[in-house]
Amino acid sequence: MIEKYIFCMIKNTLKLTKMKNKNMKYIKIVSFFLTLLTINGYCQSSKESTSYTIAFSSTESGDVGIYQRNTDGKSAIKSTNKKGGYLAWSPDGKQFAFYHKYDEKKTWSIHTMNSDGSNRKRLTHEKYKWDNSPAWSPDGTKIVFARAYKDTDNNWQHEIWIMNSDGTNQKQIEGLEGGGPYFTSDDRIIFHSQPTPSEIFITNMDGSNQIQLTHNEAEDWHPEVSPDGKQIAFMSNRDGNHEIYVMNIDGSNQKRLTNNSFDDWYPSWSPDGSQIIFSSLRNGEKSIYRMNKDGSSVRKIIPNATSPAWLKIRTQQNYIEAPEATTVEVKGSFRDIPKLKKAYIEAAPMDRKDGISVGELGVDGGNKEMILTLARRIAGNQYGIYDSFLIAHKGRLLFESYYTRGRINLAHPQASATKTYTGLLLGRAIQLGYLTMADLDKPLTSFLKDLDPSKFIENVGKTTLHQALTMTTGIRVSEENREKMRKNPERLKGQGEVQALFEYSDPITPESKLFRYSAGPALVMQVIDAVVPGTAKDFIKNEFLDKMGITNYDWPTAPSGLPQSGWRISITSRDMIKIGIMALNKGTWKGEQLIPEAFIARATSKVVSSGENAIYFGGAINVSNEGYGYLMWNAELEYENKNYFTANAQGGGGQFIILIEELDLVIVTTGHNNRYPSTLRMTAEQILPAFIKQ
Repeated sequence: MIEKYIFCMIKNTLKLTKMKNKNMKYIKIVSFFLTLLTINGYCQSSKESTSYTIAFSSTESGDVGIYQRNTDGKSAIKSTNKKGGYLAWSPDGKQFAFYHKYDEKKTWSIHTMNSDGSNRKRLTHEKYKWDNSPAWSPDGTKIVFARAYKDTDNNWQHEIWIMNSDGTNQKQIEGLEGGGPYFTSDDRIIFHSQPTPSEIFITNMDGSNQIQLTHNEAEDWHPEVSPDGKQIAFMSNRDGNHEIYVMNIDGSNQKRLTNNSFDDWYPSWSPDGSQIIFSSLRNGEKSIYRMNKDGSSVRKIIPNATSPAWLKIRTQQNYIEAPEATTVEVKGSFRDIPKLKKAYIEAAPMDRKDGISVGELGVDGGNKEMILTLARRIAGNQYGIYDSFLIAHKGRLLFESYYTRGRINLAHPQASATKTYTGLLLGRAIQLGYLTMADLDKPLTSFLKDLDPSKFIENVGKTTLHQALTMTTGIRVSEENREKMRKNPERLKGQGEVQALFEYSDPITPESKLFRYSAGPALVMQVIDAVVPGTAKDFIKNEFLDKMGITNYDWPTAPSGLPQSGWRISITSRDMIKIGIMALNKGTWKGEQLIPEAFIARATSKVVSSGENAIYFGGAINVSNEGYGYLMWNAELEYENKNYFTANAQGGGGQFIILIEELDLVIVTTGHNNRYPSTLRMTAEQILPAFIKQ
């Protein structure tokens, strides 16, 4: 830092002083050297170098306009020549959502159009309803908006609705009364309540779990979440007239930013969260102003304008495309995938419109240099043979990397991580009402009606779903008996698989019922197939994979004729991230409760101790107290004398989905022939400090 300060001081001195020196060659050399240092980022210029784009509504024409400023400091305004207000950019910056008035301004409708004014499309058509304040979901697939109208008793009603971004599937979010809705990065919604006094709330997308953030007898309106998800900017008249305020995402640390006798409205964050724009009536006209996020350096940038919306998108022109498998490679064997010549390491992943919100490592969380250093070591096989390594923080994918056989579009073999997915499928069946949490303590025979209990060995008929999920059934089949089972494969079809296990198992004893990998996942899949409508195969696709937007996968069939339950399926690393985010969000994905929170709590907690039976990567330095939940591992990771609990899916060869709730962290790795003692140890020693010491 001292060297940087000295270099900058010398540079500024050379720029401001007319120096006449006999040794002009020396000065030229120094100037040249300092120029190189400046180019490489050692010195920061006072000149503002950020480029940005802002959409607004003209107060003169009513048209939607676009204000653009480039890196040279030059600005320009162009008009779309289309009317509109309450503007909202789509996440990819290609479209606006806005409202427009009909029927002598008695009907307000939501529209979309391209950023150049083309392809204008009306999405809502309710007559004499005021549809306004549209906002896009982080993945761009949905639009939430406010609706106000007078009912038959002439009373105002204030509702919040949601629809697909093409206008289909419009539905009211029950229980929400207010306006100004806005999505958070983890697909929750913030809004202001109506009627007055208006308070700001945060809620799940389905309207559940409403939390009030402000508490005062005033109008708190138009909340917008900062790009890093940590703060909310909003307008309030709590101190007299409308001013701009900010607060933390949990409602704490509320602070006033503007202070004048005129009204200030509609705050919108800059892409990096360092500045805020807003509309104001200062100087007798509605104009758009810009200020730093602490309220300093207020200046007018767009006259005769209102409803500003700052485009929050990074340029992607310099991105290196992630490695992809060819069509032939996708259809072939994973073993035949050629090794990458160079690792792909990206600290600002691309938005691939796959349902995953993205951010930037070091900006939205984490120590960028620490993770990049780790990634370079992984590329050098210092920790084993990895195929991918991804990190999501606070619901956003911040880091993505691929090595050896890893490809962004290649479904990777999951090995025993499959067991975790099978457990989640059972949770999905509970969420849909085909089972209850109480059913977990019932014998499997309660659900499997094609069995003949008269042939069971003693006590095996008491085996419960809970025991199957925790690998404590006590069912052990000797190699001799397994050979007998293999000789008659037809007998193993359907529930015949369970019948054979219950007949050929060794005696059930207290010792055999200690934790140990066994047939638990297969028994769980049998129950799923028995209780859901149709087949387990269709249930997996329609009620789990499709719900999460997982389309690139291979889920083969087991000898029983049912889907594999313990191994052999393949999904992409990005889809592993989705499953991790859903589990960390207590079973919620895109605002929908896919799996009961109570089931997730059991799945991710230490239900049994794994003892000496930690199958793959347990017992390492800084990894302790390994246990098992519902077909999911868990452990304590230690860093600087503090333990962080992790629940994780594990698969042989290096397949991991690691959840660390305390840090809101999801870590995914895939690999093959990975013999490094512990991916969990690597997480404790290399990844935890990058998110603890930010």
